[in-house]
Parts: sequence; structure tokens; C-alpha cells
Amino acid sequence: MAETNRWKVVISEQMFHYVQPIVVISRVVGLSPVKYQKIGQHYILSISYLYVAYSYLFGIILAVSAITGLVRDLKATPEYSLRIKDTKGSYVVCCDLGLMILIVILGIFISPFKIDKFFLILDSLNEVHLRLPASDKKNQRRSSFVISLVSYFIFISVLTYDFIGWVIQTRGKPSSINLWHNIPVYILYVVSWTQEICYWHMTYFVKLCVMAFNEDLSLYVQVKEKLPNVKLSSNNSVVPGEGIKHSVFSLDNMGRNSEGNFLKRNVLTTDKAKILIHVHRILFGAVNLINEWYGLPLLLILLSCFLQLIGTPYFMLSNTSEKAMVFSILEVVWLFTHTSRLLIIVEASYRCVIEYDKINYLLCQHLENDYDYGTMHKLKVLALQINTCKVKFSTCGIANINRSILASITGAVTTYLVILVQLNDNSIPVIATQTTESPH
Repeated sequence: MAETNRWKVVISEQMFHYVQPIVVISRVVGLSPVKYQKIGQHYILSISYLYVAYSYLFGIILAVSAITGLVRDLKATPEYSLRIKDTKGSYVVCCDLGLMILIVILGIFISPFKIDKFFLILDSLNEVHLRLPASDKKNQRRSSFVISLVSYFIFISVLTYDFIGWVIQTRGKPSSINLWHNIPVYILYVVSWTQEICYWHMTYFVKLCVMAFNEDLSLYVQVKEKLPNVKLSSNNSVVPGEGIKHSVFSLDNMGRNSEGNFLKRNVLTTDKAKILIHVHRILFGAVNLINEWYGLPLLLILLSCFLQLIGTPYFMLSNTSEKAMVFSILEVVWLFTHTSRLLIIVEASYRCVIEYDKINYLLCQHLENDYDYGTMHKLKVLALQINTCKVKFSTCGIANINRSILASITGAVTTYLVILVQLNDNSIPVIATQTTESPH
């Protein structure tokens, strides 16, 4: 394992290329106060007290600015208030903004004290990559960069459209003087979005490691020469020249080309089985570290998405005749945005677990082989380890992050929407979108 301690980690150049895009992006918003230095074929990532000071300063200014803007809205009269038009609106905005500030506090202010978890995750994944090198190294950094760039472009485009909508809505009105005090709220959303992208990257890296594990464990299949067309007659005799083509497959060992049209098993040795046991233990520990690092922030993010998926369609359905077209479209855009935020978290975890579940099938194939006693013993240990140490992503042990949580959220959102619609007396004042209706 590479050198690691509480304050630094040494990783390979290839592993650094994987994590560099998200490390740089998250450092800009104060989420990863780390610096890096290249030494030979390795990189040293360590905590930077300069970036820690920057993170704290950035977080304090952001939180104070957001709270100040909210207080101004609460104290102002309805015509001068930007987001608060009635009592219901104040509850919605306060809950939404409070969750955003908590997410920022957990992400920025606590990260220097838990930076060792981040370094341990990188160190674990780095060792897996060294022991089980992935086959598509060149595309992984590109995929990480492209996905981050596209997601940020879409999300910032939504925020820009939202701001333009506010400019159109408040033009010539007294509430326009408070428009610029809404900027910190947008930055809060960017920080929250960055944490989601960081979580996606960590689960994506784990998935790549599991794929390499499965590739090393799987029986390699290569199509060989095709036999002549054959067809069985009614008495099971072969009719040459007719029928379908049959292919002979070669199960290749470790990807090496085998000669001849025959079936060859992927022979495991005791040493290789030991490596697989060790790698699986590392992967299981890395997932637990990810749960510790992102558990509480993810819980708040999921709660924020849940509240906004209730508030956005409710205000979208109320007083539709009094709304400008720009805000009607904006509410639909925010509804899809919040749904996408939820799907990014859930799908990243789900796909990683699905890839992990393939290990059992591959292991069962090897257990059917006639290996020596030492190898069979190690395979049984690996099977016991896999079935005992189940990989799962959770939010502080409260809820497992998989597709079943989508069904739970959908059911809860539908229930609360029905209750709100039934209680609606058709006299709800119009509450502007983004920071209120969506609620943002």
C-alpha cells in the first residue's frame, strides 16, 4: 500500500489523473483543501492550511451572506421582499435555505477534520488499481472530466435562466433592490451540487475497481473459428452444408490468446486467490469510508430534494393563471433538475452495487473447477468474505441508497401533494419560483 497518514497520501500518476478534475473543482468551492506535488511517477496529496483558511473564509462569507439576505426578506414588506410573500413562503424558504447552509457547513467546515477519510479512500483505490489495473485507463480521466463539465454546464445554465427569470419578474418593482442578495443562494446550490458530483466520482472509481476485479476473476471468452453449417435431420444425422453456424469458444486465462479450438478454463492459483481476497477487503473498506465521508451530507441533500419535489409541483399547480410564462417553464425545469440530482446519487450507488453482485456468479464458476486444496480453500474464504461483507451505500445507516429509495420518495411526494391539494382553498398567494416556489 502506498505511503499514507492522516495528512497526506501518495498515489500513482494514473490514479491522480482520475481524481484531478474533481479535486480541482471541489477545491475552488472549499470542499477539498488539499495540494498536490509530483515526485517521479507518483503524486503526493496533502492538506494545505492555506486552502483550509480559504475554505473557512469562503464558507463564512457564503453562510453569512445567505442568512443576511434571508433576514432582509423576512423583515421587508411583501412588496419589497424578493422571496417572502406570506407565512407559507417563509416556512418554505427558511427550511430550504437552512438545509443548504447545513450542507455547506458539513462540506466545508468539517472536511479538514475528516480529510484522513478522503486520503484513505484514495489510498485504497490506488492500491486496487496497482494490483488489478483497469483495461481502459486512457478513457477514465476523459470520462471524469467530460461528465463533470457537462453536468456543471447544465446546472449553471438552469441557475442562469432562473436569475434571468427573476430579473424579468422584478423589473420596475421595489423588490428588485434585493435581487443581488439572492446570489449567495445560487452559490449554495453550486456547493451542494459539487458534493453530489464528488460522491458520484467516488462511487464511479469504486465501480471501476470492481470491474477490474471481475475482469480478473472472470472466464475470458473469445470466439474462435466457426464450424461448417450443420443441420440435424429427423434421425439426428448431420446434413452438411445446411443449418446454423456453431461457434467454439475458448475460455482464456488472464486474457492471453490460446491456440486451437478447445475449451480452456481460467486457472486460479493460490497466490492469485490471496490477492483477490486482499483486494475485496480493500474495496469493502473503501465503501465504508465513503459512507462515513458522505453519509450525513447525502442525507441532507436527499431531504432537500424531497422537500423541493413536494414544493415545486405544488406551487406549479397553484394559481397557474396568474404566473408569467417564464416562471411556468422555470418550475418545470427545476422539477427535472431536482429529479436529476436525486437520480445521480441513487444511480451511481445502484450501478456500483450491481457490478459488485456479479462477483458471486463469477466465483461460482470457479468453485465448480477441480483446483488443488490450497486454491479451493482460498476460494471458499473469498466466497465467505463476499457473502459476509456486503457492499452497500447508506446515509449514516438510516437508509440504503438504491432504487428502492426512489419508490419510497415517489410515494411520499405523491401522498403529501394529494394532502396539500386537498387543503388548498384556492386562495394561496403567488410565491415566486426559484428560491420560493421550487423552493430555492
